[in-house]
Amino acid sequence: MNALTLTTLLFFSVSTFASRTAEERKTIFQNATERLKESGIENKIPKTGDTFPDLKLGEKKVSEWISSGPLVVTFYRGGWCPYCVKQLKEINQSISSLKSLKANLIAISPEKENEVRKTKNKNNLDFLLLSDNKNQLARRLHLVFKVNNDVVTEYKALGIDLEESQGNKAYELPIPATFVISKNRKIIYAFADADYTKRAVVNDIIDAIKKDHH
Repeated sequence: MNALTLTTLLFFSVSTFASRTAEERKTIFQNATERLKESGIENKIPKTGDTFPDLKLGEKKVSEWISSGPLVVTFYRGGWCPYCVKQLKEINQSISSLKSLKANLIAISPEKENEVRKTKNKNNLDFLLLSDNKNQLARRLHLVFKVNNDVVTEYKALGIDLEESQGNKAYELPIPATFVISKNRKIIYAFADADYTKRAVVNDIIDAIKKDHH
């Protein structure tokens, strides 16, 4: 292949990439979501009534966290994800209600610690956020999936660099999921959906804790 041919190919590939519309990008994301759902990944994720593994979250194990009350654990993709940030803010808005029920709150992301701190500070979040290096915690809950190459390309076009934000080249993400864990590590509420636009509703979390108290 001569230099002129290569230059021409590069020009057209870049032009095609640059001209991609928001609708085309949306279709790529939707197709990836459909394939992820079809993979059956959701079937392996812990559900209401299951026992949550005694993972170490920060300085304490789950069994230690629940000794003082129910534990709410939510996995989010990153501070770059508007759906994730919206959910974190909604949780924060209900912080007083959750704390009145003696609930502990932890949000977990595969992003590096400095990125997690940025998300916490930027959004004034009044609960614990943890960095899950290489999705080790999410993997224990069967939440992790490999991001489709087409999606990685579109992310980069949007300025989202998973390699940079996570500090590795795995290009993996967790399915956004929320668990409420009660005594004996019993899951009293679970929400996980391969469609990243769908999230747990805070009122449902609160209702589950109240019901468990009775």
